[in-house]
Amino acid sequence: LSTRESIATPACWPNNHPDLKDEAGRSMQGAVFPLDTVAKSDVQSFFPQRVDVQLPSGRKYMTLAKIDDAGRMPLCAGCVSFGT
Repeated sequence: LSTRESIATPACWPNNHPDLKDEAGRSMQGAVFPLDTVAKSDVQSFFPQRVDVQLPSGRKYMTLAKIDDAGRMPLCAGCVSFGT
């Protein structure tokens, strides 16, 4: 998934963060981490359901995002895709 979707999966994925909710109150269970190599504008475009987790200092720590067919990163023309 990291290569194809530009995401990383938590160790307990897809059962991670069952109690975390986004701003609309939707569950973030099964959320993934967009890689740091993905531009902030692309994260906003391709991962509309996401939560920015803050450190106690208020600085952004990480972004958790739900991924589905509507929120997939586009594949490059020369990329090889395994599965769907």
